[in-house]
Amino acid sequence: MNTIKKILFFVCFLVAYSALAQDPTPKYNPTTVAIARSLSKDLLGNNSTGFLTPLVTTSNATSNSRFFRSAHVPKKVDKPYFRFGIHGMTGAVRDDQKSFTPTSPVGSKNDEFAAATQAFANLGLTRDTTALIYGIIRYLFASGLEDPKSGITFPTSSPTIFGKGEGSLTLNSKYFVDQITGGDPLLTIAYNNLSPEQKDVILNAIQGLPPAFPLPTGGDISQVYAGVPQLEIGSFYGTELLLRFIPPVQFDKNIGDFSFYGIGLKHSLSQYFDETPLDVAVQVVYQKTNLTQIVGVTEAELSADANIYNANLQFSKKFKDITPWFGDLEFFGGYSFEQFNIVSTYTYTLPVTLQKDLGLRREINGKIVPDPENGYPGDTEPQVAKGTIEDTNHKLILGVAKPIGPLTIALDYSISRFNLFSLGLDFTF
Repeated sequence: MNTIKKILFFVCFLVAYSALAQDPTPKYNPTTVAIARSLSKDLLGNNSTGFLTPLVTTSNATSNSRFFRSAHVPKKVDKPYFRFGIHGMTGAVRDDQKSFTPTSPVGSKNDEFAAATQAFANLGLTRDTTALIYGIIRYLFASGLEDPKSGITFPTSSPTIFGKGEGSLTLNSKYFVDQITGGDPLLTIAYNNLSPEQKDVILNAIQGLPPAFPLPTGGDISQVYAGVPQLEIGSFYGTELLLRFIPPVQFDKNIGDFSFYGIGLKHSLSQYFDETPLDVAVQVVYQKTNLTQIVGVTEAELSADANIYNANLQFSKKFKDITPWFGDLEFFGGYSFEQFNIVSTYTYTLPVTLQKDLGLRREINGKIVPDPENGYPGDTEPQVAKGTIEDTNHKLILGVAKPIGPLTIALDYSISRFNLFSLGLDFTF
């Protein structure tokens, strides 16, 4: 009987020990994590627009092409004609689209000191220790940027989503502690007036900060692609209707899921003249686009909605039997003015390596993963940065089209801040 009791006791001991071993007590300092989120929001929130703008404007510029391959619009037709085409575009990412100058998450040293002083003054009323510590860190960060010996740095250049590598701000918790405990006279006076418990909270939170806060990582992208279905209907008094629509689809992993619709009108100017050496037309187009992209290893989500307005002036000239090999050809060109109005939303969590440094994730089998059952929940509070991008673009278009019965193949090159090659195939019926 005693043996059975010993066995039961041993089993119970193992169960209890196992439960203790799986204790889900958090492995992170909540105050430090809250400060890290605040700093990350100020850092990434201020720089998400610079990081994402090349992707947003490039994807919209890519879709804003292949509107025409001829300026000819008949003044009168016996019955309407329909022209359905599939058009592909590709463009090379310029070097200046691969980096941007990041914005510091803090203001001037004097402004940050005033804010930190106010946080000290408010502590007795609000009991908001986190706000106080973050105010101190912002001031010390601004102060450290002016001190070459502080070990605190902020990059002058960082990659965009098209770029390579990453930029980061570098912190030095020892510098922070040294300044609070004697290096900065005014800050030290305020710190010495706190209770021992408050001092411990501040020091523990600061000493738990990671050594660096990374900016988003670039994807090392040099080329983008897109495809557009298009329907043109004519003609009514020399006017042609253009329609475009595509549901969310991933043209290219670099662009993400892209959807849009567009409507345009083209009107012949040549019809008002008896004889003209060239066909001439004007066109206006409106497009509404949506871009959704998952960015980086933290799977941050970008969503961008754009309204795009385009006005272009077109020229074209047909040549009969231009060579024995090519037969009939039509050369075309034009000038295009584009206006973009884009609203973007960037939803992100703390970078994975930062979560590991903070104790929100752990490394298992070479991978940094959350482990909630053992006190590593991961970053469960995504943050949102919103931005508005307004831009204009001027573009020159040069191209050639080859009719083959009801089919026409067209190739053109657009010259602007983002140069594009476009290839289209359409069928007229």
